[in-house]
Amino acid sequence: MRKLLIKPALFAARSRQYFSMSKKQIADDNAILLRYCSWAFCIFLLLYSILTWMLMPNRILIWCYLIFGAAAAGFLLFAERCCRAADKSYGVIRNACILFVCTILAYAISISVFPFPSQPAIFFPLSLVLVCVLFILPFYTMAFLLTGAFFVFLVLVLLFKTPRSISYDLFSGVTALILVYFLLYIITDLRLRSGESLVKLEVLNRTDPLTGLPNRRWASENMPPCFRRCQKMQLPVAAMMLDIDDFKKYNDTLGHQAGDTCLKIIGEIILSYSRDLGIRAARYGGEEFLFLLGDCSKKEALSAAWGLLERVRDRAIPGPDGSVTVSVGVAVMFPSMDSTMEELIGQADAALYHSKRIGKNQVTLAEVD
Repeated sequence: MRKLLIKPALFAARSRQYFSMSKKQIADDNAILLRYCSWAFCIFLLLYSILTWMLMPNRILIWCYLIFGAAAAGFLLFAERCCRAADKSYGVIRNACILFVCTILAYAISISVFPFPSQPAIFFPLSLVLVCVLFILPFYTMAFLLTGAFFVFLVLVLLFKTPRSISYDLFSGVTALILVYFLLYIITDLRLRSGESLVKLEVLNRTDPLTGLPNRRWASENMPPCFRRCQKMQLPVAAMMLDIDDFKKYNDTLGHQAGDTCLKIIGEIILSYSRDLGIRAARYGGEEFLFLLGDCSKKEALSAAWGLLERVRDRAIPGPDGSVTVSVGVAVMFPSMDSTMEELIGQADAALYHSKRIGKNQVTLAEVD
């Protein structure tokens, strides 16, 4: 009994983690799926409207095709616009996909109930199966939509359809709903497994294996949004460049294995320190590390830099000439719309080498206009 209770909880936790960590990828995929589905829905409605007009003219059906055809065209225009956008909003696209699912279900309910009340519903059970595979949406969201659509269908069947067709519609609807729950669970689980594998691969691609810190690729993707936010809101932003003093001598004297151990320890210090302060940190290359601090004054940036130096000193990593030390360059600016993050990093890098020239184990603040 306990395992039966734990498994749904684990499934829900996996789902939450996947949908929170993969928002960009899910938004991109759902935008493409929405475009394909909108095209398919438009073509389907066009063909069926022609066949209906030629073979079995029915005013209610014609109105259904007109109303839902207009909705399909609206979804198509929205999807085309989303696919062209560089930055796609996860929430907006998710809501559009949910609305599209509701539209498909509403269409299936409408043509299954109103045009031919004496005929059994064919499209509604098929629509339940169809919509559960269209988009990448959370299991419980889809289950709620499908259950709600079934109860709406049930009420309308009892109100408008003939007694003969009611029994068929109830049986086929309940059977389809039960099967769809199992199908939806399997599809969601497969998507979670695939998504989790991609997330792990992305983490590996954006993590430095030696230090455990984010790598330069991660920095190039995740630091610019913070810079742009400060740029837009006219807030100060700071960059810090850290370099291990005399690291070449350390490697030449103690060996590269000892050098790797030193980098690991420095990485642990930086990871812990950046988490404590809530700042972005990455291994930038070799023995250099980059930090970005949004909405940060000169005083706060200098305090963070000196605090980092103190942590390295306190760790007392043994070196060929005593304990290992680091030098830091700091640059702070109020970025204008013409400013770039590369300029800020360049200023911090210049300040770092000034720290090296004046004796190392120092913090230097760059003068930025």
